[in-house]
Amino acid sequence: MFKKYWRVTALSAAVLFTAQPSLSATCDAILAHGITNITIKKSARASIATKYHNHCHKKFSSMNAETLADISVEVLGYGGGEANFNTTKTSSDLLQWCKTNKELAESSADLYEESRSLYGEAVRAWNDCKALNKDGLKVDVKITPNNQAVAVGLRYTNPGKVSYMGYEVRGFVCSEVIAGGGIASAKTPVAISTGAINLSCTRNDPLTVSLAGGDYKVQDWGQVNMFTTAGPVQVYFTELTEPTAPTAEVLRLNSEITDLKMSIKNLTQVTEMADQALNERIKGLSVEIVHRKRYHTEKQHILPVKADKTVCTVGGLQGRLGNSGDNAYFRTSKSGHWVLDLHTDPDPNLSLRVEVICFKIK
Repeated sequence: MFKKYWRVTALSAAVLFTAQPSLSATCDAILAHGITNITIKKSARASIATKYHNHCHKKFSSMNAETLADISVEVLGYGGGEANFNTTKTSSDLLQWCKTNKELAESSADLYEESRSLYGEAVRAWNDCKALNKDGLKVDVKITPNNQAVAVGLRYTNPGKVSYMGYEVRGFVCSEVIAGGGIASAKTPVAISTGAINLSCTRNDPLTVSLAGGDYKVQDWGQVNMFTTAGPVQVYFTELTEPTAPTAEVLRLNSEITDLKMSIKNLTQVTEMADQALNERIKGLSVEIVHRKRYHTEKQHILPVKADKTVCTVGGLQGRLGNSGDNAYFRTSKSGHWVLDLHTDPDPNLSLRVEVICFKIK
């Protein structure tokens, strides 16, 4: 029954920091969830092909423990945070997995190519999370097996100051607990201390869409973003359908979701924002926006910008110059502009309205 399929398992954010796993282990749920997205959006064959073609040509026996643990998380579903992690056994297990799945993966190379963008975004978000951990911002992400709830915890342990600037979600309803109280935003950031900041989110109920004589229960794609002055924490959820629809039909169903039907003509609104206590207002700020829809590109040129240590929040997706976010990537163009690439689902009927807010950290 559909009701059982979508049943939410509650997550308690309060338990996020009761244990102290290794650095990568606190972020491993993001990568494992990325592989789950491929299974949901494409197929189990695509997930196997992706893991095989990414790793099974490598020589596991010559890898250090950290690299082997990272691969194990992706392929076997365990590794980085295991207290009894054994490199010899893990190497053997990976070799056996590759041998077992070789024929299926090699016959599904086309599915691997189709899944590369989803995989790349998952690895990028995972690496961003690990980088925050190494900088002293401890991140813990927990996602329920049915992809209906997620909890994210933040705790800062290094000397200095890292601030929390709030969260933004799509397709989720969340409750936030900030140690010591307060409400965080880009204008009024809250310093992250050893007292954890926790966010618990539950996915919105599905919609019923009629297509080709049948009814589908559709949960649109979702995203959970938490913003800090050290960088973002982002978790992406692909769309879900019940009963399962073919990929082409899922893309068509996406166009039925009304909140995605926005005009490309209103692509960008640029706002300058700064908090005098923490941030310095950027004068003459400009952003060049690049919006990609299949093979179509729209650009909006404003003014040249040259700013160091600038953080931009774009429709809830945060990134720094030269780093990549889950669906947004900042780089510099030859003209000296900042360039932001926005990636949407490959449905030519979809468009996006984006608000860009930038501020400079002292």
